[in-house]
Amino acid sequence: MSDPWCLLQGRESFLSVLHRYTEVHGTVYFEMQRPPEVPAFVKNHGLLPQQELQLLLRRAKLFIGLGFPYEGPAPLEAIANGCVFLQPKFSPSHSSLNHAFFRGKPTSRQVSSQHPYVEQYIGPPHVVTVDFNDSLEFDRAVRQIMNTNRRININAVERSCHEWLCFV
Repeated sequence: MSDPWCLLQGRESFLSVLHRYTEVHGTVYFEMQRPPEVPAFVKNHGLLPQQELQLLLRRAKLFIGLGFPYEGPAPLEAIANGCVFLQPKFSPSHSSLNHAFFRGKPTSRQVSSQHPYVEQYIGPPHVVTVDFNDSLEFDRAVRQIMNTNRRININAVERSCHEWLCFV
C-alpha cells in the first residue's frame, strides 16, 4: 500500500455520504510533483506534525477508518482526543486465506474489522463498526454520530507501575 490514493479508490460514495453531514478532512501524504487525487470536497492537510494532528482531532467529532492499516495507532489517538472511530466490518474476516496482506505471514488470525482491539475492548459509543458496503447502515451510523450533541471524551489516567499493580 505504498500509494495513499489506493486507500481512497472506490470510497467516493461513502466520502460523499460524509460530505452530506460534515466537512471532510484528510491527511493523505503526497509529494509536491504528484498531488493526491482526492475528491474536491476533501480538505487534505497532507502529512501533519503530531501537534497539528492532535489539534485537528480535538476539533473533529468523527474519525473514519478506511480499512487499512490494521490496528494502527491513529484510531487510538482519535478516540483519546474525543472522536468517535467509525471503522469497517470485514465480512468475511480478513486472513491469510483471503487477503494479500496476510498471505505468507505465519498467522492464522481472522481480522473482523480494521481495529478489532478497539471494537472489542473500547466499543460503543467510542467505536462504531459497520459494513461499509451497506450504504444504508453506513449512512445511519454517520447520521447518528453527527447528531450527537456532544463529543465523547475519555479521560486517560496516567499511572505508575505500582499504581497499575494496585489497580489490577
